[in-house]
Amino acid sequence: MSLRGLDPSTTSFRFHYAASDPAQVVYSQDPLNPITLPDGGFLRIWTKDGATERQLSDFIMPDHDYSASDLGLAAGTPQKTLWLEGIAPASAAGNQEVELTSRLEGVLTPLFLDKLNTTPTKVVAIDAQAFGPKVNADGSADLADKNFLAADHKDA
Repeated sequence: MSLRGLDPSTTSFRFHYAASDPAQVVYSQDPLNPITLPDGGFLRIWTKDGATERQLSDFIMPDHDYSASDLGLAAGTPQKTLWLEGIAPASAAGNQEVELTSRLEGVLTPLFLDKLNTTPTKVVAIDAQAFGPKVNADGSADLADKNFLAADHKDA
């Protein structure tokens, strides 16, 4: 995101989206179901990349006013990268919307800044050694091995 000429000392930002609150995740000792996600919510916006350690304070809550400094924006640093994480698969392509508005101090009507539509999808990780294709002598995958996609291996 970018300040694009807005005064960081008088500008606030608000994100509207169907968030999955990470504070509502329930952890258990059950190895078959170690986490339970909160109902509803499809997305999370973060101020840090998932490759780094994130805290709950790095989560951008929906419908909450953030000052430019809350987001790491200032006159000397007018741009900030945010990360969008898909949590639950969408029911239709592009049906998850993120809207960013801005409000200037003393002005009642928010400024519309941007909107995007996205499609979070389901990703299933499988054990490639147990369920992957056969491996050729040179270490490459045997693409002729169609059995590794058999129905009994898809949800492993």
